[in-house]
Amino acid sequence: MIYYFSGTGNSKYVAEQLAKYTDDTARFIPEVFDEIETDIVIDDGSPVGVVFPVYAWQPPAIVMEFLSHVHVSKKSFTYAVATCGSDAGKAFKVLASVFQCNSAYSVTMPENYVVLFNVDEPARVEEKLNVAEQRIPQIAAEICAHREIYDVEEGREAAFKTYLLNPLFSLFLMRASLFSVDSSCIGCGACETNCPFGTITLVAHKPVWEGKCQMCMSCISKCPVHAIQCGSSRKRGRYVFPEEARNAARTYGLHAHAAQANAVQQPSQKMQVSGQKETAAQKIVETGTAAFSLVEIVKSPFFKMADASELQNVYVARRTDDEMHDGIIVKTLGDMRQIAESSVSYKEIHLEQNSAYAFSQNAEYVSYAVKGSATLLHRDAAEVPFPAAAVAHFSGGTVCSVVNKSSSEFVMLVVEAL
Repeated sequence: MIYYFSGTGNSKYVAEQLAKYTDDTARFIPEVFDEIETDIVIDDGSPVGVVFPVYAWQPPAIVMEFLSHVHVSKKSFTYAVATCGSDAGKAFKVLASVFQCNSAYSVTMPENYVVLFNVDEPARVEEKLNVAEQRIPQIAAEICAHREIYDVEEGREAAFKTYLLNPLFSLFLMRASLFSVDSSCIGCGACETNCPFGTITLVAHKPVWEGKCQMCMSCISKCPVHAIQCGSSRKRGRYVFPEEARNAARTYGLHAHAAQANAVQQPSQKMQVSGQKETAAQKIVETGTAAFSLVEIVKSPFFKMADASELQNVYVARRTDDEMHDGIIVKTLGDMRQIAESSVSYKEIHLEQNSAYAFSQNAEYVSYAVKGSATLLHRDAAEVPFPAAAVAHFSGGTVCSVVNKSSSEFVMLVVEAL
Protein backbone atom coordinates (compact mmCIF):
# COMPACT_ATOMS: atom_id res chain seq x y z
CA MET A 1 0.00 0.00 0.00
CA ILE A 2 1.15 3.55 -0.79
CA TYR A 3 -0.29 6.35 1.32
CA TYR A 4 0.10 9.87 -0.04
CA PHE A 5 -0.84 13.47 0.58
CA SER A 6 -0.90 16.11 -2.14
CA GLY A 7 -2.25 19.63 -2.55
CA THR A 8 -1.47 20.63 -6.11
CA GLY A 9 -0.78 17.20 -7.59
CA ASN A 10 2.99 16.65 -7.50
CA SER A 11 2.97 13.98 -4.79
CA LYS A 12 -0.20 12.44 -6.19
CA TYR A 13 1.53 11.93 -9.52
CA VAL A 14 4.62 10.37 -7.91
CA ALA A 15 2.50 8.05 -5.76
CA GLU A 16 0.35 6.89 -8.66
CA GLN A 17 3.37 6.30 -10.90
CA LEU A 18 5.10 4.27 -8.17
CA ALA A 19 1.89 2.28 -7.70
CA LYS A 20 1.82 1.53 -11.43
CA TYR A 21 5.46 0.43 -11.58
CA THR A 22 5.30 -1.65 -8.38
CA ASP A 23 1.83 -3.13 -8.99
CA ASP A 24 0.52 -1.51 -5.81
CA THR A 25 -2.32 0.81 -4.78
CA ALA A 26 -2.03 4.51 -3.91
CA ARG A 27 -4.50 5.98 -1.42
CA PHE A 28 -5.08 9.63 -0.47
CA ILE A 29 -4.41 10.10 3.24
CA PRO A 30 -7.36 12.42 4.04
CA GLU A 31 -9.77 9.91 2.49
CA VAL A 32 -8.26 7.02 4.45
CA PHE A 33 -8.39 9.09 7.62
CA ASP A 34 -12.11 9.69 7.13
CA GLU A 35 -12.75 5.94 6.75
CA ILE A 36 -10.75 4.40 9.57
CA GLU A 37 -12.26 3.83 13.00
CA THR A 38 -9.24 2.20 14.60
CA ASP A 39 -5.48 2.25 13.99
CA ILE A 40 -4.20 0.53 10.84
CA VAL A 41 -2.11 -2.57 11.53
CA ILE A 42 -0.06 -4.10 8.70
CA ASP A 43 1.53 -7.38 9.79
CA ASP A 44 1.36 -9.49 6.60
CA GLY A 45 4.79 -8.42 5.35
CA SER A 46 3.47 -6.42 2.40
CA PRO A 47 5.49 -3.29 1.42
CA VAL A 48 4.28 0.07 2.74
CA GLY A 49 5.16 3.40 1.18
CA VAL A 50 4.48 7.04 2.00
CA VAL A 51 4.64 9.92 -0.48
CA PHE A 52 4.35 13.51 0.74
CA PRO A 53 5.32 17.09 -0.12
CA VAL A 54 7.89 18.87 2.04
CA TYR A 55 6.42 21.90 3.82
CA ALA A 56 9.12 24.22 5.14
CA TRP A 57 11.59 21.30 5.37
CA GLN A 58 9.27 19.02 7.36
CA PRO A 59 6.46 16.58 6.50
CA PRO A 60 2.94 18.05 6.59
CA ALA A 61 1.20 17.74 9.96
CA ILE A 62 -1.55 15.60 8.41
CA VAL A 63 1.05 13.04 7.30
CA MET A 64 2.64 12.89 10.74
CA GLU A 65 -0.75 12.55 12.44
CA PHE A 66 -1.91 9.84 10.06
CA LEU A 67 1.26 7.77 10.37
CA SER A 68 1.00 7.82 14.14
CA HIS A 69 -2.06 5.60 13.61
CA VAL A 70 -0.30 3.19 11.22
CA HIS A 71 1.58 0.25 12.71
CA VAL A 72 3.77 -1.80 10.40
CA SER A 73 5.53 -5.03 11.33
CA LYS A 74 9.26 -5.40 10.81
CA LYS A 75 8.54 -8.01 8.14
CA SER A 76 7.42 -5.27 5.75
CA PHE A 77 9.72 -3.24 3.53
CA THR A 78 8.90 0.41 4.18
CA TYR A 79 9.87 3.46 2.17
CA ALA A 80 9.08 7.16 1.87
CA VAL A 81 9.32 9.60 -1.04
CA ALA A 82 9.21 13.37 -0.54
CA THR A 83 8.54 15.91 -3.28
CA CYS A 84 10.14 19.31 -2.88
CA GLY A 85 10.93 22.45 -4.85
CA SER A 86 14.65 22.14 -4.15
CA ASP A 87 15.71 20.38 -0.93
CA ALA A 88 14.07 18.38 1.86
CA GLY A 89 16.14 19.40 4.87
CA LYS A 90 15.86 16.89 7.71
CA ALA A 91 12.26 16.02 6.85
CA PHE A 92 12.96 12.28 6.96
CA LYS A 93 14.55 12.59 10.38
CA VAL A 94 11.28 14.10 11.59
CA LEU A 95 9.28 11.43 9.77
CA ALA A 96 11.25 8.70 11.57
CA SER A 97 9.59 9.61 14.85
CA VAL A 98 6.34 8.06 13.55
CA PHE A 99 7.41 5.97 10.55
CA GLN A 100 10.64 4.01 10.32
CA CYS A 101 11.48 3.44 6.65
CA ASN A 102 14.06 1.20 5.04
CA SER A 103 14.54 3.54 2.09
CA ALA A 104 14.00 7.25 1.53
CA TYR A 105 14.03 9.42 -1.59
CA SER A 106 13.43 13.03 -2.52
CA VAL A 107 12.11 14.04 -5.94
CA THR A 108 12.46 17.63 -7.14
CA MET A 109 9.18 18.98 -8.50
CA PRO A 110 7.89 22.43 -9.55
CA GLU A 111 7.49 25.09 -6.86
CA ASN A 112 3.96 25.92 -5.65
CA TYR A 113 4.39 27.88 -2.38
CA VAL A 114 3.33 31.25 -3.77
CA VAL A 115 2.98 32.76 -0.31
CA LEU A 116 6.71 33.53 -0.40
CA PHE A 117 8.01 32.41 -3.79
CA ASN A 118 6.96 32.72 -7.39
CA VAL A 119 6.30 29.57 -9.38
CA ASP A 120 9.06 28.22 -11.61
CA GLU A 121 9.42 29.46 -15.16
CA PRO A 122 7.76 27.14 -17.73
CA ALA A 123 11.11 25.84 -18.98
CA ARG A 124 12.17 25.02 -15.42
CA VAL A 125 8.82 23.30 -14.74
CA GLU A 126 9.29 21.15 -17.84
CA GLU A 127 12.85 20.28 -16.86
CA LYS A 128 11.86 19.22 -13.35
CA LEU A 129 8.96 17.11 -14.60
CA ASN A 130 11.07 15.46 -17.28
CA VAL A 131 13.74 14.47 -14.76
CA ALA A 132 11.10 13.20 -12.32
CA GLU A 133 9.57 11.02 -15.05
CA GLN A 134 12.91 9.33 -15.55
CA ARG A 135 13.68 9.02 -11.83
CA ILE A 136 10.48 7.27 -10.76
CA PRO A 137 11.14 3.94 -12.58
CA GLN A 138 14.58 3.81 -10.95
CA ILE A 139 13.04 4.30 -7.50
CA ALA A 140 10.39 1.67 -8.28
CA ALA A 141 13.01 -0.89 -9.33
CA GLU A 142 14.94 -0.35 -6.10
CA ILE A 143 11.78 -0.61 -4.02
CA CYS A 144 10.83 -3.92 -5.65
CA ALA A 145 14.33 -5.21 -4.95
CA HIS A 146 13.98 -4.06 -1.29
CA ARG A 147 17.19 -2.10 -1.53
CA GLU A 148 17.90 0.06 1.52
CA ILE A 149 18.82 3.48 0.14
CA TYR A 150 18.87 7.03 1.45
CA ASP A 151 18.76 9.18 -1.70
CA VAL A 152 17.63 12.55 -0.36
CA GLU A 153 18.73 16.05 -1.32
CA GLU A 154 18.86 17.63 2.15
CA GLY A 155 20.43 20.89 0.99
CA ARG A 156 22.62 23.29 2.91
CA GLU A 157 21.96 24.09 6.56
CA ALA A 158 19.44 21.25 6.62
CA ALA A 159 19.14 21.00 10.41
CA PHE A 160 18.85 24.77 10.77
CA LYS A 161 16.02 24.90 8.23
CA THR A 162 14.08 21.97 9.71
CA TYR A 163 14.44 22.63 13.43
CA LEU A 164 14.72 26.44 13.59
CA LEU A 165 13.11 27.93 10.49
CA ASN A 166 10.18 25.50 10.30
CA PRO A 167 8.72 26.52 13.68
CA LEU A 168 8.79 30.15 12.51
CA PHE A 169 7.03 29.20 9.27
CA SER A 170 4.42 27.27 11.26
CA LEU A 171 3.85 30.16 13.64
CA PHE A 172 3.61 33.03 11.16
CA LEU A 173 3.04 31.66 7.65
CA MET A 174 0.91 28.52 8.01
CA ARG A 175 -2.40 30.00 9.15
CA ALA A 176 -5.76 30.00 7.39
CA SER A 177 -6.25 33.63 8.42
CA LEU A 178 -3.66 34.65 5.81
CA PHE A 179 -6.05 33.75 2.98
CA SER A 180 -8.36 36.31 1.45
CA VAL A 181 -10.54 36.59 -1.65
CA ASP A 182 -10.82 39.59 -3.95
CA SER A 183 -13.69 40.97 -6.02
CA SER A 184 -12.89 38.78 -9.03
CA CYS A 185 -14.32 35.71 -7.20
CA ILE A 186 -17.15 34.14 -9.22
CA GLY A 187 -18.46 31.93 -6.40
CA CYS A 188 -17.85 28.70 -8.33
CA GLY A 189 -17.01 26.69 -5.20
CA ALA A 190 -13.87 25.07 -6.63
CA CYS A 191 -11.93 26.02 -3.51
CA GLU A 192 -14.49 24.35 -1.24
CA THR A 193 -14.55 21.22 -3.41
CA ASN A 194 -10.77 20.92 -3.65
CA CYS A 195 -9.96 21.52 0.03
CA PRO A 196 -8.84 18.14 1.45
CA PHE A 197 -9.80 19.08 5.01
CA GLY A 198 -13.18 20.78 4.70
CA THR A 199 -11.60 24.01 5.91
CA ILE A 200 -13.41 26.13 3.31
CA THR A 201 -17.11 26.83 3.13
CA LEU A 202 -18.97 29.26 0.89
CA VAL A 203 -20.77 32.06 2.68
CA ALA A 204 -22.76 34.39 0.42
CA HIS A 205 -20.94 32.75 -2.50
CA LYS A 206 -17.53 33.66 -1.08
CA PRO A 207 -15.03 31.27 0.55
CA VAL A 208 -14.47 31.43 4.28
CA TRP A 209 -11.57 29.59 5.96
CA GLU A 210 -12.36 28.04 9.32
CA GLY A 211 -10.62 25.30 11.28
CA LYS A 212 -7.49 23.34 10.46
CA CYS A 213 -5.49 24.35 7.38
CA GLN A 214 -2.36 22.59 6.11
CA MET A 215 -1.40 25.36 3.66
CA CYS A 216 -1.42 22.77 0.86
CA MET A 217 -2.03 25.55 -1.72
CA SER A 218 -4.87 23.62 -3.34
CA CYS A 219 -7.42 26.42 -3.05
CA ILE A 220 -5.18 29.23 -4.23
CA SER A 221 -3.62 27.21 -7.04
CA LYS A 222 -6.86 25.74 -8.43
CA CYS A 223 -8.97 28.90 -8.35
CA PRO A 224 -9.97 29.36 -12.02
CA VAL A 225 -9.83 33.19 -11.81
CA HIS A 226 -6.95 33.60 -9.34
CA ALA A 227 -9.27 35.36 -6.90
CA ILE A 228 -7.72 33.81 -3.79
CA GLN A 229 -4.69 35.54 -2.29
CA CYS A 230 -2.29 34.69 0.49
CA GLY A 231 0.65 36.75 1.67
CA SER A 232 2.39 38.31 -1.35
CA SER A 233 0.74 36.02 -3.90
CA ARG A 234 -1.19 38.63 -5.89
CA LYS A 235 1.53 39.22 -8.49
CA ARG A 236 2.75 35.62 -8.56
CA GLY A 237 1.77 32.77 -10.83
CA ARG A 238 -0.06 29.59 -9.92
CA TYR A 239 0.95 25.96 -10.34
CA VAL A 240 -1.09 22.78 -10.59
CA PHE A 241 0.41 19.51 -11.79
CA PRO A 242 -0.34 19.29 -15.55
CA GLU A 243 -1.89 15.83 -15.39
CA GLU A 244 -3.40 15.76 -18.86
CA ALA A 245 -0.21 17.01 -20.49
CA ARG A 246 1.97 14.49 -18.68
CA ASN A 247 -0.32 11.60 -19.59
CA ALA A 248 -0.29 12.48 -23.28
CA ALA A 249 2.19 10.93 -25.69
CA ARG A 250 5.27 13.15 -25.72
CA THR A 251 8.17 13.34 -28.15
CA TYR A 252 11.42 15.28 -28.21
CA GLY A 253 13.82 16.33 -30.92
CA LEU A 254 13.93 14.59 -34.28
CA HIS A 255 13.13 10.98 -33.41
CA ALA A 256 13.26 11.31 -29.65
CA HIS A 257 10.75 9.57 -27.43
CA ALA A 258 9.76 9.93 -23.79
CA ALA A 259 8.38 6.39 -23.63
CA GLN A 260 8.96 4.74 -20.27
CA ALA A 261 10.29 1.20 -19.94
CA ASN A 262 8.60 -0.64 -17.08
CA ALA A 263 11.55 -1.86 -15.04
CA VAL A 264 9.41 -4.05 -12.80
CA GLN A 265 6.76 -5.58 -15.02
CA GLN A 266 8.77 -5.86 -18.26
CA PRO A 267 12.42 -6.43 -17.29
CA SER A 268 13.44 -7.70 -20.70
CA GLN A 269 11.64 -5.13 -22.81
CA LYS A 270 13.68 -3.54 -25.63
CA MET A 271 12.94 0.01 -26.70
CA GLN A 272 12.46 0.67 -30.41
CA VAL A 273 13.43 3.93 -32.06
CA SER A 274 10.74 5.37 -34.32
CA GLY A 275 10.07 1.93 -35.83
CA GLN A 276 13.12 2.30 -38.09
CA LYS A 277 15.49 -0.41 -39.24
CA GLU A 278 17.79 -1.53 -36.45
CA THR A 279 21.02 0.46 -36.47
CA ALA A 280 24.30 0.39 -34.58
CA ALA A 281 23.01 2.98 -32.12
CA GLN A 282 19.87 0.93 -31.53
CA LYS A 283 21.93 -2.14 -30.76
CA ILE A 284 23.75 -0.15 -28.10
CA VAL A 285 20.65 1.13 -26.40
CA GLU A 286 18.82 -2.19 -26.62
CA THR A 287 21.59 -4.31 -25.16
CA GLY A 288 22.65 -1.75 -22.57
CA THR A 289 26.27 -2.60 -23.35
CA ALA A 290 28.87 -0.90 -21.16
CA ALA A 291 26.95 2.33 -20.95
CA PHE A 292 27.65 5.48 -18.99
CA SER A 293 26.82 4.46 -15.44
CA LEU A 294 24.23 2.60 -13.42
CA VAL A 295 22.33 5.83 -12.71
CA GLU A 296 22.24 7.00 -16.32
CA ILE A 297 21.21 3.59 -17.62
CA VAL A 298 18.23 3.60 -15.27
CA LYS A 299 17.31 7.20 -16.06
CA SER A 300 17.32 6.93 -19.82
CA PRO A 301 14.20 5.30 -21.30
CA PHE A 302 16.22 4.33 -24.40
CA PHE A 303 18.38 1.89 -22.50
CA LYS A 304 17.05 -1.57 -21.79
CA MET A 305 15.58 -1.54 -18.29
CA ALA A 306 16.89 -4.58 -16.47
CA ASP A 307 15.47 -5.68 -13.13
CA ALA A 308 17.14 -4.32 -10.01
CA SER A 309 19.28 -7.42 -9.35
CA GLU A 310 20.81 -7.11 -12.82
CA LEU A 311 21.36 -3.39 -12.45
CA GLN A 312 23.59 -3.90 -9.44
CA ASN A 313 26.12 -5.63 -11.69
CA VAL A 314 26.04 -3.19 -14.61
CA TYR A 315 29.45 -2.11 -15.85
CA VAL A 316 30.23 1.47 -14.80
CA ALA A 317 32.46 3.01 -17.42
CA ARG A 318 35.60 4.79 -16.32
CA ARG A 319 36.56 8.19 -17.66
CA THR A 320 39.61 7.85 -19.85
CA ASP A 321 40.02 11.22 -21.49
CA ASP A 322 38.92 14.81 -20.90
CA GLU A 323 39.05 17.53 -23.55
CA MET A 324 38.60 21.15 -22.53
CA HIS A 325 37.71 23.95 -24.93
CA ASP A 326 36.18 27.39 -24.45
CA GLY A 327 33.03 26.73 -22.46
CA ILE A 328 33.09 23.00 -23.31
CA ILE A 329 34.25 19.91 -21.43
CA VAL A 330 34.14 16.60 -23.29
CA LYS A 331 34.73 13.48 -21.20
CA THR A 332 35.26 10.27 -23.15
CA LEU A 333 33.82 7.34 -21.21
CA GLY A 334 35.31 3.88 -21.68
CA ASP A 335 36.96 2.60 -24.85
CA MET A 336 35.90 2.55 -28.48
CA ARG A 337 33.98 -0.65 -29.22
CA GLN A 338 32.92 -2.53 -32.30
CA ILE A 339 29.15 -3.06 -32.43
CA ALA A 340 27.29 -3.98 -35.61
CA GLU A 341 30.47 -3.26 -37.59
CA SER A 342 30.57 0.31 -36.27
CA SER A 343 33.01 2.12 -34.00
CA VAL A 344 31.22 3.39 -30.93
CA SER A 345 32.21 5.96 -28.33
CA TYR A 346 30.55 7.20 -25.14
CA LYS A 347 30.91 10.84 -24.08
CA GLU A 348 29.75 13.17 -21.34
CA ILE A 349 29.60 16.74 -22.61
CA HIS A 350 29.33 19.90 -20.48
CA LEU A 351 28.36 23.19 -22.15
CA GLU A 352 28.55 26.57 -20.45
CA GLN A 353 26.32 29.47 -21.46
CA ASN A 354 26.51 30.38 -25.17
CA SER A 355 28.76 27.44 -26.01
CA ALA A 356 28.03 24.81 -28.67
CA TYR A 357 29.08 21.27 -29.53
CA ALA A 358 29.27 20.30 -33.22
CA PHE A 359 28.23 16.81 -34.32
CA SER A 360 30.02 14.91 -37.07
CA GLN A 361 28.13 14.64 -40.36
CA ASN A 362 29.14 11.01 -40.75
CA ALA A 363 28.00 9.64 -37.38
CA GLU A 364 24.78 8.49 -35.74
CA TYR A 365 23.91 9.59 -32.21
CA VAL A 366 21.77 8.81 -29.20
CA SER A 367 21.94 11.77 -26.83
CA TYR A 368 20.50 12.03 -23.32
CA ALA A 369 20.13 15.46 -21.66
CA VAL A 370 21.15 15.11 -18.02
CA LYS A 371 21.02 18.68 -16.73
CA GLY A 372 19.80 22.06 -17.93
CA SER A 373 18.21 22.86 -21.27
CA ALA A 374 19.72 23.38 -24.73
CA THR A 375 18.73 23.60 -28.37
CA LEU A 376 19.38 21.16 -31.23
CA LEU A 377 20.15 22.99 -34.46
CA HIS A 378 19.05 21.42 -37.77
CA ARG A 379 21.04 21.89 -40.93
CA ASP A 380 18.02 23.75 -42.33
CA ALA A 381 18.37 26.29 -39.46
CA ALA A 382 15.37 24.91 -37.55
CA GLU A 383 15.69 24.72 -33.77
CA VAL A 384 14.37 21.95 -31.47
CA PRO A 385 14.29 22.29 -27.64
CA PHE A 386 16.41 19.70 -25.81
CA PRO A 387 15.48 19.83 -22.08
CA ALA A 388 16.78 17.68 -19.23
CA ALA A 389 15.71 14.00 -19.40
CA ALA A 390 14.93 14.19 -23.12
CA VAL A 391 16.47 11.61 -25.45
CA ALA A 392 17.28 12.34 -29.09
CA HIS A 393 18.24 9.84 -31.82
CA PHE A 394 19.60 11.42 -34.99
CA SER A 395 22.36 11.40 -37.61
CA GLY A 396 24.93 14.14 -37.91
CA GLY A 397 23.60 14.92 -41.36
CA THR A 398 20.33 16.23 -39.92
CA VAL A 399 21.56 18.00 -36.77
CA CYS A 400 24.70 20.10 -36.88
CA SER A 401 25.14 21.12 -33.21
CA VAL A 402 23.65 21.57 -29.76
CA VAL A 403 23.76 25.08 -28.28
CA ASN A 404 23.32 26.14 -24.66
CA LYS A 405 21.43 29.44 -24.71
CA SER A 406 20.49 29.29 -21.03
CA SER A 407 22.31 30.87 -18.10
CA SER A 408 23.13 27.52 -16.43
CA GLU A 409 25.35 24.59 -17.39
CA PHE A 410 23.98 21.99 -19.79
CA VAL A 411 25.16 18.37 -19.55
CA MET A 412 24.41 15.53 -21.96
CA LEU A 413 25.52 11.94 -22.46
CA VAL A 414 26.21 10.90 -26.04
CA VAL A 415 26.56 7.53 -27.76
CA GLU A 416 28.29 8.07 -31.12
CA ALA A 417 28.36 5.35 -33.79
CA LEU A 418 30.60 5.89 -36.82
